[in-house]
Parts: sequence; structure tokens; C-alpha cells
Amino acid sequence: MLQTDAWIAELDQFVAMNLLSLDNNNTRIGSGGYGYTDDLPGEKINPNQVLPHNMWDVQMHRYFAQVSPEMHWEFALKHEMRWLEKWGLTYYGCCEPLDNKIGLLRKIPNLRKISVSPWAKLDRIVKDADNKYVLSIKPSPAVFAGDNWNPGLAKRKLEELMEVTHTGCLMWNLL
Repeated sequence: MLQTDAWIAELDQFVAMNLLSLDNNNTRIGSGGYGYTDDLPGEKINPNQVLPHNMWDVQMHRYFAQVSPEMHWEFALKHEMRWLEKWGLTYYGCCEPLDNKIGLLRKIPNLRKISVSPWAKLDRIVKDADNKYVLSIKPSPAVFAGDNWNPGLAKRKLEELMEVTHTGCLMWNLL
């Protein structure tokens, strides 16, 4: 895929110019929080040059939200695998529901975090993620959209979220 070739060419230029820097700190990673992790930069770190395998990658395909997992693979993800395999850890997703694509996302090497949009079926993602990924949960902002602030509704929504995720969930962060 030409787009992937262009990304890799640009990344190779960044590496050649020594422009990369570590992001396993308070650097925002995608729409899913910060990059804090002890798993990066990894053992293969050159103190004089950060390489992609020492860093996070972020990928998403919002325009593939309504296609089947098979089409998502055929027209996007399989072409990006050369890119994805270069990174130490990957965060995937943004606002698109991915609840029917966890099996597909398992193909991503070093996948660590998955975005969970308000339109995804959280119980399905928790089950399919099988305690292997951090879920970056974005609950519906509708609790703030009423005429009056209802802290009871907000509390119930958080309690529901905690009930669904209390087992079978490696970790989650709420955004």
C-alpha cells in the first residue's frame, strides 16, 4: 500500500535525523491517556538514539467503523502490519466502536491499549479482550448534556462501568 510506504519512508527519515524521543511518560498517547509504562523503552535502547521499537504507536480507522472485520483487515490493517511491527507498543482506536473487531486487533504485534468508544458494547470487549489489553474507556458524555447536573446518574453510570469491568479486565482508564 502506497500510504504505508510513505509512512515508513518518513519514519526512516526521522530515525536518520535522530528526531524521535521517548514517549513512555506524560506524553499523551492517542485518545487514551498517557504513555507511562515500564515496558518501554525496552532492553534494546541506545542512549544516543531512540528508535521506533522504544516507543508507542497509535493507529485508528474511524472511516472503517461500519465495515466488517474482514474488510477492515483486507483494506487497512494487513497493509499496515509492516508499520505496526516497528513499534514497541501500540494503542489502537479512537471514537469508532471496536467491539466486533477484537479478534482482528489481536493480530497487531505489541498491542497494549484499545480504545472503547461510548458506542461500543463494553461487556463484549471485556470478554473478547480476555484480560490481555488495557481498555481506554470513553463513556457517553450524555450525563453532562441535561438541563441540570445529575450526580446520581453519573454515579450509576460509573457503577455500571465498574460492574462490567471488575472481572476479566487487565486494566482500564476512564477518559
